[in-house]
Amino acid sequence: MPSYIGGTTGVAPAQWTTAGRPSSPLAGQLGWNTTLGQLEAWNGSVWSSILVTTSTFSGTGPAFSAYLASNQSVSALTFTKIQCGTKEFDTNSNYDNTTNYRFTPTVAGYYQVNIALLAGGTINAQQTNVYIYKNGGQFKQGSIVITSGTGNLASVVSALVFCNGSTDYLEAYGYMNGSGTTSFAGGALNTYFQAFLARSA
Repeated sequence: MPSYIGGTTGVAPAQWTTAGRPSSPLAGQLGWNTTLGQLEAWNGSVWSSILVTTSTFSGTGPAFSAYLASNQSVSALTFTKIQCGTKEFDTNSNYDNTTNYRFTPTVAGYYQVNIALLAGGTINAQQTNVYIYKNGGQFKQGSIVITSGTGNLASVVSALVFCNGSTDYLEAYGYMNGSGTTSFAGGALNTYFQAFLARSA
């Protein structure tokens, strides 16, 4: 039950942590999430932030950009996480650039995600793919560039992805079909991972 405060100071709603959210909420049920520091409501399928702050508006929500600083050795015919460890910016500290190399936004909404991969080495290559992974599985696949012989292969993926603001996370993966010495090319111009809130839920 909410705690009503007298005078002109307003009303304090029910409070819970992310882990302690009501197990069987009703559509429209709202409360203060002390873990996230925001007011949220159950819309019938997910908890959505309804706190009016700059972090919930498109244009001022979570955003990050990170790139692969140096070449990352990989095995051909293997789906490999791209370890973009150098941040250019991370407005809400939602991107882990040291351990899991994943983006876990804390505002529910629709995120524009961009990944570019330059792959190469001494390789007899046929194709290279780049992927947006959501919650550990393939979600969107990028373009494929066909070639043969020694050289570089470039792939890009760009997509709009819904994230629930609590448990959903995104990662960048690459795949090379070929043989020989293979690597993902480092450098801010070559291999990068970016996302920003385009529209709140």
